[in-house]
Amino acid sequence: MALPSVAFYGALANLLATATLDDWPGAEAIDIAVGLDSWHPTRGRRLTGERNHWRRWVVEEGAVRFAADA
Repeated sequence: MALPSVAFYGALANLLATATLDDWPGAEAIDIAVGLDSWHPTRGRRLTGERNHWRRWVVEEGAVRFAADA
């Protein structure tokens, strides 16, 4: 399974958690949510998408599933 945005958002969440914990020894849980109201892919992102052979995942009505093949 490949989820391209996870690399960026996972790193962002890790950075936020690390900065927040500072010198604390740990935490029971850290919840981070990211919301996007729009997205405008760059030309480079579109080209990557055209040659990407991985199936796309979508979240629809609270369920994760494969996107319909185009």
